[in-house]
Amino acid sequence: MDLTPFYLCEDDAASFHRSIREVCDRHRVADYVVWKQQCDDYIHLPRRGEARGIGGIFYDHLVEDLDAVDAFKREFGSLMGDAYLPILERRFGTPFTSDEERWQLQRRGRCAEFNLAVDRGLRFGFETGARTESVLASLPPRVRWDCEMTPDPEPADATLVALSRRSRTWS
Repeated sequence: MDLTPFYLCEDDAASFHRSIREVCDRHRVADYVVWKQQCDDYIHLPRRGEARGIGGIFYDHLVEDLDAVDAFKREFGSLMGDAYLPILERRFGTPFTSDEERWQLQRRGRCAEFNLAVDRGLRFGFETGARTESVLASLPPRVRWDCEMTPDPEPADATLVALSRRSRTWS
């Protein structure tokens, strides 16, 4: 679970990570610090030297104490809505300009690039012979592929790009 905003809202990022950390802290099988770093490493686009978003946690292959793992996964699964919906509710009606929409579509291009070049889930879908259309449904429906995309020097655009070039502790 991770968050990929187009504009950085510090309070959204902090509350998102705090929610995840609180659930992880309640379960001995969960390790927020290690899993956050795994997520930061995973969502990194090596060619660009930047992350797709602001991270979250990434874990897999939990095989010890399956009852404890199950309890964690159940609580964590119910957290997803609690962590994301307040952000959606705060930002849903935010007006945007055509320049901001262009920026959003360019950043969606980073998500599509990640899915196509890095994501293990997409690759797994193709390798298992799943319907191509079903596998590609994870891609954003609209993106831009502007060559030499640079952020607007305004803080809103530049802040997110600068942040995507390094890992950050949110909680």
